[in-house]
Amino acid sequence: MIGRRMSLVAALASAVLFPGVGKAAEKECDRWIKLVDGEVRERKEALEKRSGPERERLREELSKATPRAAEARKACGAGKDKEATLLALDVWDGFVDRERQEGSLSLDSRLNVLALRIDRLKAFQRRGWTLPPADDAARTLATEIDRLDRVLADALRRALR
Repeated sequence: MIGRRMSLVAALASAVLFPGVGKAAEKECDRWIKLVDGEVRERKEALEKRSGPERERLREELSKATPRAAEARKACGAGKDKEATLLALDVWDGFVDRERQEGSLSLDSRLNVLALRIDRLKAFQRRGWTLPPADDAARTLATEIDRLDRVLADALRRALR
């Protein structure tokens, strides 16, 4: 009985400490390409329902994004994970920026975008894709995260009052 418990504890500990062992980890570029594909699909569906200038804007947006998404997909398939991730991230950012400019991003959507970015930044760190700690960009990032943390903490307090 104790032997089984120890085996179970050891198995759980190894799964927590070494999550990638025993299974192939999904490439980062695959995750971002899935996001881009979802955005492209949504815009294609919207294209069929729109007319006039809105339809033309969607068509233009898709004509710019589709080749870049294909380029990211090709790089990802060739094993160039970082390069493909950067390409897909740029395409996805274009979609998010467009929605932000149009004012169509709700608070919930903005929080989802932020949560996704935080999750992926943590994944980047696990992959070793980090900024050097002494880099100005790393210090700026830490400062901005701290500032955002204070803003979010204040928003939580206000929501509870």
